[in-house]
Amino acid sequence: MELEELKNSWNSLSQQLEEKEIVEKQVLCETIKSRVRSTYDKLFQGELTGLIVNVVIASVFPLIYIHTGLRAFWLIEAVMILGIIWCGISTYRLSNFDYSAPVRDMSKRILTYQRDLKIGLKVWPPIIFVTVTTCYAIESVSAYSYLILAASIVVAAVIITIGMKKKFNEIKALQDDIDKLQEV
Repeated sequence: MELEELKNSWNSLSQQLEEKEIVEKQVLCETIKSRVRSTYDKLFQGELTGLIVNVVIASVFPLIYIHTGLRAFWLIEAVMILGIIWCGISTYRLSNFDYSAPVRDMSKRILTYQRDLKIGLKVWPPIIFVTVTTCYAIESVSAYSYLILAASIVVAAVIITIGMKKKFNEIKALQDDIDKLQEV
């Protein structure tokens, strides 16, 4: 009898331990999913904000043209529209994130977004530099204005670099959390 009771106690403790491990895994999984959701939401909000800012600027810019007679208006507006399309595509891709998707699919979507950011970092700075330089040439501005242009480009480059570094850090944290989900 005593051996049978000991065996039953052992089995009961073993079952309780297994149930506790299952609960702990579920809690860990939910915590990681919550972090994934939070980080992903930050990325999405950043893209959405960028899209809204681009749309507002592109919408207000024609009013500036009306009052100043800026000759390079169409060039600037065309680049702004390209920026809106770029931000729109990024925002759309991020809006389709499925938190219940398999980990592999979530990871693939994050890597696609990261690839798009890297392409954007290679494509947009030259486009902006050429656009601004061309505008200054079209508008026949003074050497002092070119100095302001150079300073503006440096300031913009620093701001963009800080923003992109922050985004890449968020993407890395997101990818790490997604990898942890796969392990759990």
